Amino acid sequence: EVLKNYCKKKKIECTIWKKNIESDVQELAKTFASDLNEKKIKKPVILISGGESTVNIKGKGKGGRNQEFALHLAKEIKKNNSSLKYTLLSAGTDGKDGPTNAAGAIVNQNSINLIEQKGINLNKELDNNNSYEVLQKINSLVIIDGTNTNVADIQLLALI
Repeated sequence: EVLKNYCKKKKIECTIWKKNIESDVQELAKTFASDLNEKKIKKPVILISGGESTVNIKGKGKGGRNQEFALHLAKEIKKNNSSLKYTLLSAGTDGKDGPTNAAGAIVNQNSINLIEQKGINLNKELDNNNSYEVLQKINSLVIIDGTNTNVADIQLLALI
């Protein structure tokens, strides 16, 4: 609500899109991407979401739920809506995401192309829960000091 009010004061169109997110990041990314395809969303806009998603840990890589969500959403958007111009910030309000020094990640419509140009097998890295290393290689980690405030994870999705 605070961010929504700030955007309103600055005359930036924004809306609270999804609240109390609790599902697995991979499924959540599919839902977000599907909704972006199916719903008529007036652009430009910032879509605000929040909650605490989960990650199905299968591998031994390094990362956190916000980092994984960012990569899964970028992958889903590329697959289903490749012409969409967007920037996503997904981060923990406490400044921590998983056992890493990152709060989360920022990705956009160019992120998957950068990953491919670096020869990274994204599916393999996601299967190993190694989102941190992938995001580090494309300079997309959000690293801040701890905030001592844990409200929830937030996702800000700017659509242009």
